[in-house]
Amino acid sequence: MFLREYPIPRNSSAVCIYDTRGWSNDLEKNFKMLHQWMTKGISHGETTMWDDDEGNKIGNMKPLGRQYSFLRYKIRKVNFVLFVVDGVAVLESMDDSNKGYTEILRQTFMYPFLSIGDDKPVVVVTHGDRLSIQQRVHVQAELAELLDIPAQQIYDIPGSDDDQTDMVVLDMLHYCVRHAEQNLPVKLNYHLEV
Repeated sequence: MFLREYPIPRNSSAVCIYDTRGWSNDLEKNFKMLHQWMTKGISHGETTMWDDDEGNKIGNMKPLGRQYSFLRYKIRKVNFVLFVVDGVAVLESMDDSNKGYTEILRQTFMYPFLSIGDDKPVVVVTHGDRLSIQQRVHVQAELAELLDIPAQQIYDIPGSDDDQTDMVVLDMLHYCVRHAEQNLPVKLNYHLEV
């Protein structure tokens, strides 16, 4: 329910990754939230609530927000987007006659505010540890076609704790930082002499 900021490296502000909750089934609400984040920025501890959240749960969460209201977190501009999808849900949606999940993914991914300049978001596929290698490759190929992006822009992060997964995460972060740097405003340092 709250946005969570992960600075890299820790205790710095060089690169910050924000973890958000899943999307609402209402695309209009998703677009409104994305528009706000992409135009006004985001901050640690910001709440995200959907109409389908249980009323009791929302009531319990509001005091938490007030409890930490004295803390001021910096509002940060979004320089690049990581679009995280559940590989199992994509596979189930592909095999099912109901294409609801993949259609929500496609429409949300194509939302103009997610692209920064000419850069479309990186796609991260999770829960691959519950799929076979063939299923994971099938999901990546389907997403590349569905979202009209190259397969190199899709990172399969299965959720296992091994060196190969660590390397994929580092490769993905390198790609993101490289593209985010291209979207930063140019700082001009002029030294004028008279």
